[in-house]
Amino acid sequence: FPWYPFTYLLPDGDIFVAGSENYPNLDTNCTDEFGIPNCDCESMDPCVDDCCPIEGSCPAVTQTLNLALEKWTEVGYKVGVSNIMGGSACMFRPGKVMKAGGLFDDDPETEPEDSCPSSNTMTTREVRVVNLNAETPEWEAKASMFHPRVDFYLVPMPDGNVLAIGDGTLPVPTREPEIYDVSADTWSVMNPMDEDRTYHSAAVLLPSAKVLIAGGGALTTAQVFDPPYLFTNGNEAADQPRIVTAPAEIYYNTGFSITTGLGEAVDITKASLIRLGSATHSMDFDARFVPVSFTFDPLFPAKLRMVAPAHKFLAPPGYYMLFILDGGVPCEEAAIVKLGPPPT
Repeated sequence: FPWYPFTYLLPDGDIFVAGSENYPNLDTNCTDEFGIPNCDCESMDPCVDDCCPIEGSCPAVTQTLNLALEKWTEVGYKVGVSNIMGGSACMFRPGKVMKAGGLFDDDPETEPEDSCPSSNTMTTREVRVVNLNAETPEWEAKASMFHPRVDFYLVPMPDGNVLAIGDGTLPVPTREPEIYDVSADTWSVMNPMDEDRTYHSAAVLLPSAKVLIAGGGALTTAQVFDPPYLFTNGNEAADQPRIVTAPAEIYYNTGFSITTGLGEAVDITKASLIRLGSATHSMDFDARFVPVSFTFDPLFPAKLRMVAPAHKFLAPPGYYMLFILDGGVPCEEAAIVKLGPPPT
Protein backbone atom coordinates (compact mmCIF):
# COMPACT_ATOMS: atom_id res chain seq x y z
CA PHE A 1 0.00 0.00 0.00
CA PRO A 2 1.09 3.62 -0.55
CA TRP A 3 2.47 5.88 2.12
CA TYR A 4 -0.13 8.44 3.19
CA PRO A 5 -2.82 6.87 0.96
CA PHE A 6 -5.74 8.90 -0.39
CA THR A 7 -8.63 6.81 0.95
CA TYR A 8 -12.39 7.41 0.58
CA LEU A 9 -15.68 5.83 1.60
CA LEU A 10 -17.81 5.55 -1.55
CA PRO A 11 -21.61 5.97 -1.86
CA ASP A 12 -22.02 2.19 -2.33
CA GLY A 13 -20.05 1.38 0.82
CA ASP A 14 -16.82 0.34 -0.93
CA ILE A 15 -13.46 1.83 0.02
CA PHE A 16 -11.40 3.60 -2.64
CA VAL A 17 -7.63 4.03 -2.47
CA ALA A 18 -6.57 6.71 -4.96
CA GLY A 19 -2.84 6.21 -4.56
CA SER A 20 -0.67 8.83 -2.91
CA GLU A 21 2.12 11.28 -3.43
CA ASN A 22 4.70 8.65 -2.49
CA TYR A 23 3.70 5.26 -3.81
CA PRO A 24 6.35 2.68 -3.02
CA ASN A 25 8.13 0.70 -5.68
CA LEU A 26 8.41 -2.82 -4.36
CA ASP A 27 10.84 -5.56 -5.30
CA THR A 28 8.39 -8.27 -6.39
CA ASN A 29 10.82 -10.94 -5.18
CA CYS A 30 10.21 -9.65 -1.67
CA THR A 31 6.41 -9.55 -1.72
CA ASP A 32 3.64 -12.07 -1.24
CA GLU A 33 0.83 -12.80 -3.72
CA PHE A 34 -0.98 -9.63 -2.63
CA GLY A 35 2.05 -7.39 -3.18
CA ILE A 36 2.68 -6.96 0.54
CA PRO A 37 6.37 -6.91 1.62
CA ASN A 38 7.34 -10.16 3.34
CA CYS A 39 11.01 -9.36 3.89
CA ASP A 40 12.68 -8.02 7.01
CA CYS A 41 14.16 -4.59 6.31
CA GLU A 42 16.52 -3.67 9.09
CA SER A 43 17.36 -0.05 8.33
CA MET A 44 14.06 0.91 6.65
CA ASP A 45 16.20 3.05 4.36
CA PRO A 46 14.94 2.62 0.79
CA CYS A 47 18.38 3.59 -0.51
CA VAL A 48 19.92 0.65 1.37
CA ASP A 49 17.38 -2.16 1.55
CA ASP A 50 16.40 -3.42 -1.89
CA CYS A 51 13.14 -4.90 -0.68
CA CYS A 52 11.96 -1.81 1.17
CA PRO A 53 9.59 0.64 -0.52
CA ILE A 54 11.43 2.97 -2.86
CA GLU A 55 10.13 6.37 -3.87
CA GLY A 56 10.42 6.80 -7.60
CA SER A 57 8.63 6.48 -10.89
CA CYS A 58 6.35 3.55 -10.04
CA PRO A 59 2.75 4.47 -11.00
CA ALA A 60 0.27 4.79 -8.15
CA VAL A 61 -2.09 1.82 -8.36
CA THR A 62 -5.68 2.76 -7.46
CA GLN A 63 -8.16 0.21 -6.17
CA THR A 64 -11.61 -0.25 -4.67
CA LEU A 65 -12.27 -2.65 -1.81
CA ASN A 66 -15.60 -4.45 -1.59
CA LEU A 67 -15.86 -5.05 2.14
CA ALA A 68 -18.60 -7.68 1.86
CA LEU A 69 -16.63 -9.78 -0.63
CA GLU A 70 -13.21 -8.82 0.75
CA LYS A 71 -12.14 -8.20 -2.84
CA TRP A 72 -9.84 -5.54 -4.34
CA THR A 73 -10.46 -4.28 -7.89
CA GLU A 74 -7.98 -2.11 -9.73
CA VAL A 75 -9.25 1.14 -11.27
CA GLY A 76 -7.61 1.83 -14.62
CA TYR A 77 -7.14 4.77 -16.95
CA LYS A 78 -8.89 5.74 -20.16
CA VAL A 79 -6.99 4.92 -23.36
CA GLY A 80 -4.24 7.46 -23.90
CA VAL A 81 -4.39 8.83 -20.36
CA SER A 82 -1.22 8.42 -18.34
CA ASN A 83 -1.06 7.66 -14.64
CA ILE A 84 0.01 10.25 -12.07
CA MET A 85 0.81 9.74 -8.42
CA GLY A 86 -1.09 12.85 -7.34
CA GLY A 87 0.33 15.26 -4.79
CA SER A 88 -3.14 15.78 -3.30
CA ALA A 89 -6.68 14.50 -3.77
CA CYS A 90 -10.27 15.26 -2.80
CA MET A 91 -13.81 13.95 -3.25
CA PHE A 92 -15.40 16.93 -5.02
CA ARG A 93 -18.75 15.17 -5.59
CA PRO A 94 -20.17 11.99 -4.06
CA GLY A 95 -18.22 9.15 -5.65
CA LYS A 96 -16.08 11.48 -7.79
CA VAL A 97 -12.42 11.93 -6.87
CA MET A 98 -9.77 14.29 -8.20
CA LYS A 99 -6.04 13.89 -7.79
CA ALA A 100 -3.50 16.37 -9.08
CA GLY A 101 0.17 17.29 -9.02
CA GLY A 102 2.79 15.13 -7.37
CA LEU A 103 6.15 13.83 -8.54
CA PHE A 104 7.20 11.90 -11.60
CA ASP A 105 10.45 10.77 -13.16
CA ASP A 106 10.99 12.29 -16.61
CA ASP A 107 13.49 9.59 -17.59
CA PRO A 108 11.63 6.35 -18.43
CA GLU A 109 14.95 4.47 -18.53
CA THR A 110 15.62 5.18 -14.85
CA GLU A 111 15.40 2.04 -12.76
CA PRO A 112 13.68 2.32 -9.35
CA GLU A 113 16.89 1.54 -7.50
CA ASP A 114 18.60 4.38 -9.38
CA SER A 115 15.99 6.96 -8.43
CA CYS A 116 16.62 7.25 -4.73
CA PRO A 117 17.05 10.15 -4.86
CA SER A 118 16.56 10.77 -8.59
CA SER A 119 17.97 13.79 -10.38
CA ASN A 120 15.15 13.25 -12.89
CA THR A 121 12.30 13.65 -10.39
CA MET A 122 10.05 16.57 -11.31
CA THR A 123 6.77 18.08 -10.15
CA THR A 124 3.71 17.85 -12.38
CA ARG A 125 0.70 20.11 -12.89
CA GLU A 126 -1.47 17.36 -14.37
CA VAL A 127 -4.96 16.53 -13.09
CA ARG A 128 -6.99 13.31 -13.15
CA VAL A 129 -10.63 12.64 -12.19
CA VAL A 130 -12.51 9.38 -11.74
CA ASN A 131 -16.26 8.74 -11.38
CA LEU A 132 -16.56 5.74 -9.06
CA ASN A 133 -20.34 5.71 -9.60
CA ALA A 134 -19.81 4.40 -13.15
CA GLU A 135 -20.12 0.69 -13.90
CA THR A 136 -16.50 0.58 -15.07
CA PRO A 137 -14.75 3.61 -13.58
CA GLU A 138 -11.63 4.95 -15.28
CA TRP A 139 -9.40 7.90 -14.58
CA GLU A 140 -9.60 10.65 -17.19
CA ALA A 141 -7.44 13.69 -17.80
CA LYS A 142 -8.73 17.15 -16.97
CA ALA A 143 -7.30 20.62 -17.57
CA SER A 144 -3.86 20.93 -15.98
CA MET A 145 -3.10 23.43 -13.24
CA PHE A 146 -1.07 26.49 -14.20
CA HIS A 147 1.64 25.58 -11.69
CA PRO A 148 3.27 22.22 -10.94
CA ARG A 149 2.66 21.33 -7.30
CA VAL A 150 3.63 18.85 -4.63
CA ASP A 151 2.87 18.88 -0.88
CA PHE A 152 -0.27 20.97 -1.40
CA TYR A 153 -4.01 20.75 -0.74
CA LEU A 154 -7.12 20.33 -2.85
CA VAL A 155 -9.97 21.92 -0.89
CA PRO A 156 -13.64 21.38 -1.89
CA MET A 157 -15.45 24.73 -1.79
CA PRO A 158 -19.11 25.53 -0.93
CA ASP A 159 -19.93 26.34 -4.58
CA GLY A 160 -18.70 22.92 -5.71
CA ASN A 161 -15.39 24.10 -7.16
CA VAL A 162 -11.94 23.08 -5.90
CA LEU A 163 -9.07 25.17 -4.53
CA ALA A 164 -5.43 24.12 -4.99
CA ILE A 165 -3.26 25.88 -2.40
CA GLY A 166 0.30 25.47 -1.13
CA ASP A 167 3.31 23.90 -2.83
CA GLY A 168 6.57 22.23 -1.88
CA THR A 169 8.27 22.37 -5.29
CA LEU A 170 11.98 23.13 -4.90
CA PRO A 171 13.84 25.37 -5.20
CA VAL A 172 11.01 27.89 -5.71
CA PRO A 173 7.50 26.88 -4.54
CA THR A 174 4.56 28.72 -6.05
CA ARG A 175 2.62 30.99 -3.74
CA GLU A 176 -0.34 31.41 -6.10
CA PRO A 177 -3.47 29.39 -5.29
CA GLU A 178 -5.68 28.22 -8.15
CA ILE A 179 -9.40 27.49 -8.35
CA TYR A 180 -10.79 24.71 -10.54
CA ASP A 181 -14.19 25.34 -12.12
CA VAL A 182 -15.69 21.85 -12.24
CA SER A 183 -18.34 22.70 -14.84
CA ALA A 184 -16.00 24.56 -17.21
CA ASP A 185 -12.91 22.37 -16.66
CA THR A 186 -10.73 25.45 -16.22
CA TRP A 187 -8.25 26.73 -13.63
CA SER A 188 -7.93 30.37 -12.51
CA VAL A 189 -4.85 31.74 -10.76
CA MET A 190 -5.40 33.72 -7.56
CA ASN A 191 -3.34 36.39 -5.80
CA PRO A 192 -0.18 35.00 -4.16
CA MET A 193 0.24 34.18 -0.48
CA ASP A 194 2.71 36.14 1.62
CA GLU A 195 4.91 33.13 2.42
CA ASP A 196 5.78 29.71 1.01
CA ARG A 197 3.41 27.06 2.34
CA THR A 198 5.35 23.84 1.81
CA TYR A 199 5.64 20.39 3.39
CA HIS A 200 3.68 20.02 6.66
CA SER A 201 1.43 22.97 5.99
CA ALA A 202 -2.32 22.55 6.58
CA ALA A 203 -5.30 24.05 4.75
CA VAL A 204 -8.96 23.86 5.82
CA LEU A 205 -12.21 25.47 4.75
CA LEU A 206 -13.71 27.78 7.39
CA PRO A 207 -17.41 28.37 8.17
CA SER A 208 -16.94 31.85 6.68
CA ALA A 209 -16.29 30.12 3.30
CA LYS A 210 -12.71 31.39 3.51
CA VAL A 211 -9.70 29.06 3.66
CA LEU A 212 -7.09 28.96 6.41
CA ILE A 213 -3.60 27.84 5.47
CA ALA A 214 -0.95 27.55 8.17
CA GLY A 215 2.57 26.33 8.79
CA GLY A 216 4.75 24.74 6.16
CA GLY A 217 8.44 24.04 6.66
CA ALA A 218 9.48 25.84 9.84
CA LEU A 219 6.74 28.50 9.62
CA THR A 220 4.49 29.13 12.62
CA THR A 221 2.34 31.70 10.83
CA ALA A 222 -1.04 31.44 9.13
CA GLN A 223 -2.94 33.28 6.43
CA VAL A 224 -6.59 33.36 5.36
CA PHE A 225 -7.59 33.22 1.69
CA ASP A 226 -10.69 35.13 0.59
CA PRO A 227 -12.08 33.36 -2.52
CA PRO A 228 -13.47 35.48 -5.36
CA TYR A 229 -17.06 34.41 -4.63
CA LEU A 230 -16.94 36.83 -1.68
CA PHE A 231 -16.57 39.80 -4.04
CA THR A 232 -18.47 41.47 -6.87
CA ASN A 233 -16.93 42.07 -10.27
CA GLY A 234 -16.05 45.52 -9.02
CA ASN A 235 -14.10 43.93 -6.16
CA GLU A 236 -16.60 45.11 -3.57
CA ALA A 237 -17.81 42.81 -0.82
CA ALA A 238 -20.67 40.69 -2.15
CA ASP A 239 -24.06 40.63 -0.43
CA GLN A 240 -24.11 37.28 1.32
CA PRO A 241 -27.21 35.41 2.44
CA ARG A 242 -27.56 34.41 6.09
CA ILE A 243 -28.53 31.29 7.97
CA VAL A 244 -30.45 32.64 10.95
CA THR A 245 -31.49 29.34 12.51
CA ALA A 246 -30.65 25.71 11.79
CA PRO A 247 -31.05 22.49 13.79
CA ALA A 248 -28.07 21.31 15.79
CA GLU A 249 -28.63 17.74 14.56
CA ILE A 250 -29.93 16.36 11.26
CA TYR A 251 -30.71 12.74 10.40
CA TYR A 252 -30.19 10.59 7.32
CA ASN A 253 -32.92 10.79 4.68
CA THR A 254 -34.96 13.05 6.94
CA GLY A 255 -36.30 16.52 6.31
CA PHE A 256 -35.34 19.59 8.30
CA SER A 257 -35.80 23.34 7.97
CA ILE A 258 -33.58 26.39 8.23
CA THR A 259 -34.46 30.07 8.29
CA THR A 260 -32.66 32.74 6.32
CA GLY A 261 -32.64 36.50 6.38
CA LEU A 262 -36.05 37.97 5.53
CA GLY A 263 -36.72 37.61 1.82
CA GLU A 264 -33.44 35.77 1.14
CA ALA A 265 -34.78 32.22 0.92
CA VAL A 266 -36.32 32.71 -2.52
CA ASP A 267 -32.91 33.63 -3.96
CA ILE A 268 -31.05 30.55 -2.68
CA THR A 269 -29.87 28.40 -5.60
CA LYS A 270 -27.62 25.83 -3.96
CA ALA A 271 -26.95 24.18 -0.61
CA SER A 272 -24.10 21.91 0.41
CA LEU A 273 -22.62 20.04 3.33
CA ILE A 274 -18.84 19.98 3.78
CA ARG A 275 -17.35 18.01 6.62
CA LEU A 276 -15.22 19.89 9.15
CA GLY A 277 -11.57 19.90 8.09
CA SER A 278 -8.84 17.63 9.40
CA ALA A 279 -5.74 18.22 7.28
CA THR A 280 -2.23 16.78 7.32
CA HIS A 281 0.42 15.67 4.80
CA SER A 282 -1.32 17.23 1.75
CA MET A 283 -4.57 15.44 2.51
CA ASP A 284 -7.86 16.09 4.29
CA PHE A 285 -9.54 12.70 4.47
CA ASP A 286 -12.73 14.21 5.92
CA ALA A 287 -13.18 16.81 3.17
CA ARG A 288 -16.08 15.94 0.89
CA PHE A 289 -18.68 18.02 -0.93
CA VAL A 290 -22.25 16.75 -0.52
CA PRO A 291 -25.11 18.57 -2.33
CA VAL A 292 -28.27 19.13 -0.28
CA SER A 293 -31.71 19.20 -1.89
CA PHE A 294 -34.18 21.83 -0.72
CA THR A 295 -37.46 23.55 -1.56
CA PHE A 296 -38.77 27.07 -1.00
CA ASP A 297 -42.15 27.52 0.61
CA PRO A 298 -43.75 30.78 -0.61
CA LEU A 299 -45.90 30.88 2.52
CA PHE A 300 -42.74 31.20 4.62
CA PRO A 301 -40.38 33.61 2.77
CA ALA A 302 -37.56 33.08 5.26
CA LYS A 303 -37.66 29.27 5.38
CA LEU A 304 -36.03 26.49 3.33
CA ARG A 305 -37.09 22.86 3.69
CA MET A 306 -34.14 20.53 3.20
CA VAL A 307 -33.46 16.79 3.13
CA ALA A 308 -30.35 15.32 4.74
CA PRO A 309 -28.13 12.86 2.78
CA ALA A 310 -29.77 9.48 2.32
CA HIS A 311 -27.28 7.30 4.20
CA LYS A 312 -23.93 7.06 5.96
CA PHE A 313 -22.00 6.07 2.84
CA LEU A 314 -22.87 9.36 1.15
CA ALA A 315 -21.82 11.32 4.23
CA PRO A 316 -20.25 9.53 7.21
CA PRO A 317 -21.65 10.49 10.62
CA GLY A 318 -20.14 13.56 12.23
CA TYR A 319 -20.08 17.32 12.12
CA TYR A 320 -20.55 19.27 8.89
CA MET A 321 -20.74 22.85 7.71
CA LEU A 322 -24.07 23.59 6.04
CA PHE A 323 -23.76 26.30 3.38
CA ILE A 324 -26.43 28.03 1.32
CA LEU A 325 -25.60 30.08 -1.78
CA ASP A 326 -27.28 32.90 -3.63
CA GLY A 327 -26.02 32.30 -7.16
CA GLY A 328 -22.37 31.62 -6.44
CA VAL A 329 -22.20 33.66 -3.23
CA PRO A 330 -22.07 31.60 0.00
CA CYS A 331 -23.71 32.53 3.28
CA GLU A 332 -21.93 34.73 5.81
CA GLU A 333 -21.44 31.82 8.20
CA ALA A 334 -22.15 28.13 7.73
CA ALA A 335 -24.32 26.36 10.26
CA ILE A 336 -22.50 23.57 12.11
CA VAL A 337 -24.73 20.51 12.16
CA LYS A 338 -24.26 17.00 13.48
CA LEU A 339 -25.30 14.35 10.93
CA GLY A 340 -26.23 10.82 11.93
CA PRO A 341 -28.94 8.15 12.02
CA PRO A 342 -32.39 9.04 13.37
CA PRO A 343 -32.77 8.48 17.10
CA THR A 344 -34.43 5.23 18.09
